[in-house]
Amino acid sequence: MSPIYIILVLVATVLADDPWPSWPTPYPMYQGLAADGTIFPNPPNTSTPFFVPYNGSWSAPTRSFPLPAVGPASDARKALNKSITLRVGVSVYGSVCTPDLDFYSPPDCDVLTETRTATLLAQEEINANPLILPDAKLEVVFLDNDFPDLTIRSTVTGFTVANPPLSLMLGSSLDSDTMVTAAYTSAFSFPQIGVRSDSPVFTAYHDNYKYFWRPSSGGQRYVNMALIAQSFNWKQVGIIGGQDQYSTTAAQQLSDACHEMGITVISQLAFKWSVSKRDPTACYCLNCNTMNPDWNAINMTTCKRELSSGFAQLKGTDLRVFYVLMGGEYLIDPLLLYFTASEFGLVGEDYVWITNLPVNNYPDRYMVTNFGKDYLPKLRGLLVPDDAPTMNDETNPTEALQHLLGIWPSFVAQNLERVQTSGSIGDFNVPSLRIRDYYDIMYYFANAVDLILNSQNLTMNDWYSEKLYKQLTIDVWNSTGYISTTGQYILTENGDRVIPSFVYQMDGINWDTSPAIAAIVENTLKFEGHSGATWFGSRLTVPPDHPILHLQQVSVHDGLGATFTALYTAAIAVCTASLVTIVVLRKDKRMTKRSPVFIVNILLGLICVLATIYPNVFGTTPQTCAIERWTQGIGFAVVMGNVAAKAYRIWRIFDNAKMKTVSIPNSELMRFSGIIMLIEIILLGIWTGVDFPVVLMEQSGTKYRFVCGARNETVSTVLTAIVYACNALLLFGNAFLAWKTRNVATDYGEAKHIAYTVYNVVVICLIVVPQAYLSTSTSATLAFAVRFSLSLVAIVIAWALLVGSHLYMIFVPPSGDHLNMNISSIGRAPFNSLTNTTVTSLADASTVKYLVGDFSFRDDSKFFSVWKSCQLHIIGASRCSLMIRYLSQNKTPVHNVIELADVMAVERSKAEEDELDTFTIQTKSSRLTFQAKDVKEASSWVVILKALVESKTPGSSAAASAT
Repeated sequence: MSPIYIILVLVATVLADDPWPSWPTPYPMYQGLAADGTIFPNPPNTSTPFFVPYNGSWSAPTRSFPLPAVGPASDARKALNKSITLRVGVSVYGSVCTPDLDFYSPPDCDVLTETRTATLLAQEEINANPLILPDAKLEVVFLDNDFPDLTIRSTVTGFTVANPPLSLMLGSSLDSDTMVTAAYTSAFSFPQIGVRSDSPVFTAYHDNYKYFWRPSSGGQRYVNMALIAQSFNWKQVGIIGGQDQYSTTAAQQLSDACHEMGITVISQLAFKWSVSKRDPTACYCLNCNTMNPDWNAINMTTCKRELSSGFAQLKGTDLRVFYVLMGGEYLIDPLLLYFTASEFGLVGEDYVWITNLPVNNYPDRYMVTNFGKDYLPKLRGLLVPDDAPTMNDETNPTEALQHLLGIWPSFVAQNLERVQTSGSIGDFNVPSLRIRDYYDIMYYFANAVDLILNSQNLTMNDWYSEKLYKQLTIDVWNSTGYISTTGQYILTENGDRVIPSFVYQMDGINWDTSPAIAAIVENTLKFEGHSGATWFGSRLTVPPDHPILHLQQVSVHDGLGATFTALYTAAIAVCTASLVTIVVLRKDKRMTKRSPVFIVNILLGLICVLATIYPNVFGTTPQTCAIERWTQGIGFAVVMGNVAAKAYRIWRIFDNAKMKTVSIPNSELMRFSGIIMLIEIILLGIWTGVDFPVVLMEQSGTKYRFVCGARNETVSTVLTAIVYACNALLLFGNAFLAWKTRNVATDYGEAKHIAYTVYNVVVICLIVVPQAYLSTSTSATLAFAVRFSLSLVAIVIAWALLVGSHLYMIFVPPSGDHLNMNISSIGRAPFNSLTNTTVTSLADASTVKYLVGDFSFRDDSKFFSVWKSCQLHIIGASRCSLMIRYLSQNKTPVHNVIELADVMAVERSKAEEDELDTFTIQTKSSRLTFQAKDVKEASSWVVILKALVESKTPGSSAAASAT
């Protein structure tokens, strides 16, 4: 069987992906990408620093953040020369501005002008940039409540080529226009994006807002937060929050999400802050900030005193990962908790703090007053997965605003009539991060369109003809953060939505705040991220050869997965057809003696094992992991349990010195195999109930894959060992029985077939189990190919030996009629001398005219013996020899002569309790089984041959043959 193994493994390896490659040479502008995601530029004066790290190091888990290339665009795209319109809808207010309708807008509604200005500026820059959307002209369409419903509908859906449908809808969350436009656009299934809001607090506190569309639900938000811990394999976390309704709800949602992912929440603290309207000595004071009446104040001394007992408790838990959940009516800055934690030794290289809120809701001067000038460098190790920036100090804008600072005032002055509304007033000479959000989102969208079209060699014409805009999902995350709210992989609830979410690693005075982009087409991950500034010429600053993380997961959609799925499905069809055939022929005499009930059970087990392919090619989820566990375990137990039952009966019958008749009915053996299957079911039930599988990510180099993991490693290891130990015991028990019955003839219970099957399974298990379950460095495709190619070989061999051999004997009848042989062609007419004569002794044989009979025979000493029609003739003057006449496969007459002195035994054949119409002649070199026309003729020949053998003196000749 070794050639079969080698051929299948080679074929599977060709279909498999290449081995994991080494990382390519970094782009010349960059020294490389650190394991924690930090981008290191070349030495000063050679390139603009992308990220200036803080001196020191933080021992975060290894993680890589790729920077894929966007281009190049195809010649077909360039030839269109921005001739096709790509429309983006932006929701704004109409002629009347009602400040309280927009949660984030200042009282003067300047946010409307900022929205218009930012999106128009991005539109003009993108249209002037030949590297972005080379075949499309971006057009921003403003929608507001002044438009009639029919106008909004026609604008959204588009009626003509000149008026194509919108490909994106952008609006500020919780304004009435976003609600109106979302109500229309949701029905048409194209992307929408809401800016600056993703919080369940609005549902909890503002029932009037419950129908407002938001980027993602609050529940999904905290699932995404829990994914941070899961991605880094952090098994124990703590949750810190307030006692308000928001914090309580958020903590419960996060705790539930952690539980589903097998993450244990060790400590969950809820602080109740001392709050006052005017008392500056309270921890949290409303409207008492003397520096700015618009900001609320915190009293460091009071707040730290209230936190002390809780952090002392946290110190005793030995936790390393903490979630901080704040919100609702009283918003305590996470920095307060973080700095207090540092006083208890809970901040450092061994600790991680994750918060759902911006880390500084106050101006820089206020942060310096409370936390010192070095408050930013002190934040090392703090992760902020949130949809709002971490820096909200408009008087000291971050580097993210440097580009806008240079062009914003002049653009506003030149386009004042275009950007102002009747309700907007104020000075827009200083852009805010809110402006940067709208501005960047326009670039995110343009980049996503380019990614999709370039990757599939399409043009903007295909964008509309194939309605690709209905399949677009955008996720925004920070290039130097460890992981985003939605992870490196798009985990949106709806594939037709666009979700903005930022993650910041507070890592020193300067950090990169330009987000990255990822896109999905038809739910298939296409790109992992796009980093860099988003203004004109940014494509030249993106390293095109930086390593990209690729998902290496075998599925039914790729060549390897599709090939093995087809092979396994065909094998299931063959097993099913065999099962139906055996059930139909179960009362046939030739089938009855082969115990069809066990063959049916073996086929059911083989089908169950074959079904293991489907959970492995249709996505790795906790459910498919559990299904694979059960199909594999039950299938193995059913097959080997029934094989053990058959081998046990053979052993009991033939392994006794006195050769007493032993009768073991099928019912007793069914109980035997049933107990084996029941034990397997109990073990699998305990394993699944105690340790339901979870999905983990394995990463090596630039490849990653999802694998089935455990909630509790220790428990899972113990239960896995128990299950596999029982299966190993069953397998080696079968091997023992096969060895004990190795010399039993094939006619007695398929002993040789069982032995070869068990030996084959043992060898393959010794190869597959260590490779598939113990090696974590093997390529996913190679591991899949080896495992399922060898498993298929084992299943095919088991079917051929335990099922196929029986079907062959049934459909190739012993009479040999299928060979269309004419006995007279051997050289003489057929004889039926013993048909009507009963011989009970050698003396009766003298009344027989000729001692010649027509039979079918086979040589049981060969592994696969084929039935042949023959004539058996007793020859010689003293009847001292037997001659067997038959036709070879090429129809040539063959005459085999056996000396009676070399015959060791002549006996009737028995299977179970039934007497058959066959008998066996055992010589020193062969074992020949003959089948007569009926039981009476077989009995007569046995009497004659036994008498002749006993009367002869043993000779030295083994056999002679002539042709």
